[in-house]
Amino acid sequence: MEYSANDDSEEISLLDLAVVLWRWKWLIIGLTGMVSISVFTYALIGKKMDPEKSYMPDVYTSTAVMRIENNSSASGGALASFLQQSNLGNLAGLGGSSGNTTQQLALYIAGSNAFLDTIAQELHIAEKYKVKKFIKTETRKIVKGLLKAKLDDKSGIFSLAATHIDPEFAQQAVLAAVDYYEKRFTELGLDTKVRTKENLEKSLKQSFDEIKRLEQKAGDLENKIAQSGGMRGVALTMEQLKREIAVQEKVYGQLKAQYELLKVEIASETPVFQILDMPEVPERKSGPSRAKICIIAFAAGLFLSIFLAFLLNAVQEIYRDPKVQTKFLRKKDKHHEA
Repeated sequence: MEYSANDDSEEISLLDLAVVLWRWKWLIIGLTGMVSISVFTYALIGKKMDPEKSYMPDVYTSTAVMRIENNSSASGGALASFLQQSNLGNLAGLGGSSGNTTQQLALYIAGSNAFLDTIAQELHIAEKYKVKKFIKTETRKIVKGLLKAKLDDKSGIFSLAATHIDPEFAQQAVLAAVDYYEKRFTELGLDTKVRTKENLEKSLKQSFDEIKRLEQKAGDLENKIAQSGGMRGVALTMEQLKREIAVQEKVYGQLKAQYELLKVEIASETPVFQILDMPEVPERKSGPSRAKICIIAFAAGLFLSIFLAFLLNAVQEIYRDPKVQTKFLRKKDKHHEA
């Protein structure tokens, strides 16, 4: 018996597909229902269990949002010096700009051992998770899983998020991380004007205290002059004190003028490190999405059952129809000849 070319390229109509689906409808319904019910039960049990013991507990995410601004040339030099001292000179060339270097530094800090150890110590991670062996290694691993850092290169927005079954603990973790970043960026001196402002505040306090000391000393001398009837030596000392007080008042005035001008400049500029949103105690869970899991399970079960239905139907057709068997055998022979 000879076969025409049309025999090897039979068309399958939508009606044929619908017939197959109807023939195996109970397999499709049963398998899809079994997968869906199993996943739903799995998710429901996980929700009902104690969060500390559950394999799928509700988790909460607390987030802090910060802005990492481009550094000035002066702060860029301070940053480059720090990077070289920390054997991180290769970061200085990232992105081709000092601004990108500052942002990359923020990401680096999130994974540094100093950061991880500080957060682990402040949150008492070893005690909370009952770590007995390899304490540093294990606590660092836990903090890495707890805190996630994310950077938007275009806007310079840097975010720190902590996810945990306890919403208050999640907030505490982010607060500790934000506090560390504030102190670290201040130590690095990336914002030179802020450092200058701090130095001016110290100088102003010292100058003011010196004026108060000299005025107190002058007051004591005036009492002595009044009691001694105006001794010449005491009077000369009094004149010297007045000159010193005048000098200190002049110094204080100049420092105060610089300080006020600097405050205006700082207020008109965006700092290198700026906190936009502090972390809050989350009220709603951030995961897992059990509804989404159940929908995915339903779709996967439906797809698997339809695939299995067509597969079983094809196997049955092969065994029932001699023509189909002959066709498969002929294709197999052609494959061996090729």
